[in-house]
Amino acid sequence: MHRFVTQAQIYATQSEVPPVRNVPSLVFGIISVVFAVPGLLVCWIPFLGFVGVGAVAFALVFAVIGIVIALCNERRDIGMPLVGAAISGGALIVMFLSTCVGLSLVSSGARQSSERVMHEQERLKGAAEIARLDRLTARVLHPQPVPVVPPPTIERVPVPSPAVPPRSRPSWDPRSQVLPPGMSKEPVPAKRPPNE
Repeated sequence: MHRFVTQAQIYATQSEVPPVRNVPSLVFGIISVVFAVPGLLVCWIPFLGFVGVGAVAFALVFAVIGIVIALCNERRDIGMPLVGAAISGGALIVMFLSTCVGLSLVSSGARQSSERVMHEQERLKGAAEIARLDRLTARVLHPQPVPVVPPPTIERVPVPSPAVPPRSRPSWDPRSQVLPPGMSKEPVPAKRPPNE
């Protein structure tokens, strides 16, 4: 059983042959999308967005390579590298804009707080100056009397006489005429030095 193939069938089979795909361009496009999407998720955070700048830059480089390869091959399969370039470029733009907005908010807040601190310091300086002037005027208008302090008194403490045992103390009273034994009324002559 031989079948005859008609020319219409030959043309139908030739038109069904898929065109050749540009595989390198697709691969670079897919890699750029894979690295650009996490960068796009992180880029919204003002200062932490720069953590994803490496992945986004890597994705942008791969997207540009994929676009160049697609342009060299008659613009076949250029869609995926274009999507990767759009996502990574958008992520870079959002990253820089969010960081600039964050920096402007932080700097304006710092400027306002420093102005507030300077105003408070000026107010405190003014209040201190007013208090100092009040003290000076109070001294001039209402002088305080100087308290008179009496000189310190020195208290004299009687010094006790040395304790003499009662038996060795003479019991002679000068008013009486009677002398105790061993005492005489005559004065004791002064002793002269032996050199004379």
